[in-house]
Amino acid sequence: VALYPAGVSPWRHSVVTVNAGGLDAGMAEGAKVLTKREVAGGTLFSYQIDFPGFYRWIRLLYWKPAAYVLIIDRLMVDRKGSFTVGVNWRCAGQIEVEGHVAAMAFHATDGTEGRFYIQSSDALNLDVETNTYPMPGGPPGDPPLIETMLHATTDAHSQNGEVEVATLLHVVDRVDWPAYHLANQRKCWSVNGPEETFHFARAMGEGELKIEVSSPATSGVPNARTVDIHGSRRVEGTTTLPTRWAYDLPNGVLTWTQAEDSAAVAIGEERGNVVVIDADGHTKWSAQCDAPVTAMTFFEEEMIVGTRSGEVIRFDGGGRVRWHHTCRFRAERTFWPWWFLQTPVIGAVAAGYDQTSGRELVAVGTGSTSLNFLDGQTGILLEDVLSAYGLPDRIQAYQSARTNRLHFLVGHGWLTCGSTVRVWRHPFEAQASVKYFQSIDPMGRTMDEWDTCGVRDFWIGPLVRGEPDGVIVLRHGAVDQITAYEEATGAPLWDVGLGGVPVALSVVPGESPETARCYVAEQFGWLSGFDGMGKQVTGIRVNRSLHGMHAETADCLALWDNEEMLIYREGQVTDRYRLDGMPLGWLAHPQFPGLLCVEQEQLVMKIVEDF
Repeated sequence: VALYPAGVSPWRHSVVTVNAGGLDAGMAEGAKVLTKREVAGGTLFSYQIDFPGFYRWIRLLYWKPAAYVLIIDRLMVDRKGSFTVGVNWRCAGQIEVEGHVAAMAFHATDGTEGRFYIQSSDALNLDVETNTYPMPGGPPGDPPLIETMLHATTDAHSQNGEVEVATLLHVVDRVDWPAYHLANQRKCWSVNGPEETFHFARAMGEGELKIEVSSPATSGVPNARTVDIHGSRRVEGTTTLPTRWAYDLPNGVLTWTQAEDSAAVAIGEERGNVVVIDADGHTKWSAQCDAPVTAMTFFEEEMIVGTRSGEVIRFDGGGRVRWHHTCRFRAERTFWPWWFLQTPVIGAVAAGYDQTSGRELVAVGTGSTSLNFLDGQTGILLEDVLSAYGLPDRIQAYQSARTNRLHFLVGHGWLTCGSTVRVWRHPFEAQASVKYFQSIDPMGRTMDEWDTCGVRDFWIGPLVRGEPDGVIVLRHGAVDQITAYEEATGAPLWDVGLGGVPVALSVVPGESPETARCYVAEQFGWLSGFDGMGKQVTGIRVNRSLHGMHAETADCLALWDNEEMLIYREGQVTDRYRLDGMPLGWLAHPQFPGLLCVEQEQLVMKIVEDF
């Protein structure tokens, strides 16, 4: 059972993935073995996986013992239009990349040191992704789990027919350059070694290869140069965004939020400092917490924050403490530790006024796989309920026009095995009142609320102005999917399987279902858009990567990664801006909208003009 839904994503296994116009078919039903035989002093193994209506994938592996493994991937894509192929490798250590070669240091049990090389065909672009996860159930101070992925991607079009790419894997001892080199010539792949060159060409029958051996002198394959591993890409030649204000940062920013009227921004720092900054970049007030700040929300010109130690504190408009509450571990942690973090860390906090009970209510997601519901005036604990399962880090307070009651919508985006969004309302009972988890077409996702997916984001409101509210849930994990639900019942209305790795959701209501828009930004640069009925209206790769998005209108979006920001208008990218810092997110100021960034130990507000 994978506790981190990102870890079960196809993009985080050693497999090939296809993003066909922003879409995917979900999970395959199985694989068919095509070939398994000994040939040319090695083993040839091949298999085929079908995604009906999308693509067919054939993987051929040739293992030459004590030398290398060659992997050839063939993709036959059925859907018309552009697509992205990703060849993904889960790695056992830190990866360094130059050009089409990646390298990783290794240490054998006998003390031998060497290098593990991954060489890709020229058509593939290499990107390294590293994630760290805490050890669930472990004591404070346990080292985190580290996951390193190597993504090799290329763009293609269905009119080009079949796509074929290759990858060469091998290890060298006590040498700082590859011993084998991959080349592509005359419709065949060649692996040039110190003593001989192997040529791999198509043969009769699916999954077969014709293999010939020659000496290096007669092979005609040039020796690759010595590889000097370093660095990564950098965006050049684009203009920068103007700066409205800058604020000196003594510590790193862990979380941030903005007031509903955009009159203030609040940041939570690694050393426990809370700072509220006005629209002109001036400090309104600051306060100190006992631990790093991990969650925060504005509430009626005041601030409620949560810390890594499990403290929840409400500050008034001047930064004075009104109350604080300490979240505790539930009793289940002693015998059922897997979903518990090292502390009752606060993953999310939301607040609102419940007209039915006449109370201010606060919902807090904790590292004790629980929700703490607090009285907003006093901080007194009203209820501690199990949140199935893990860290509830997606919480929204929502005043329902249908029930005239305060609802808290809760999802798990990280430490979880389920992508259910649950509705909680006062009085808070053991079970949520409504759940959003079903699908019309599951695409391989189980309907038992243990689907090995997480909630990337969700949205609630009327997709069509004046119509009843709906809920949009964006899932990531074993299946990437966007689903629309009836708010009142949790019944699914439509869903779409997504290609790649969804990272952001933006919803723009419309005057009709045809003019409403649901946009999804994808990690490897795809932008997908759907109308209010789930019909795809946009599917385009706009950048090599994307980390965030904001939709101002149905046809005007801002998108960004760590190096560049794009403006997308009416079906095309119209502007690109270089980013010199780390973007935190979109700041929706009515006169000066833009991007909040951390740049050279400063918090910087970057204006996007004419947006």
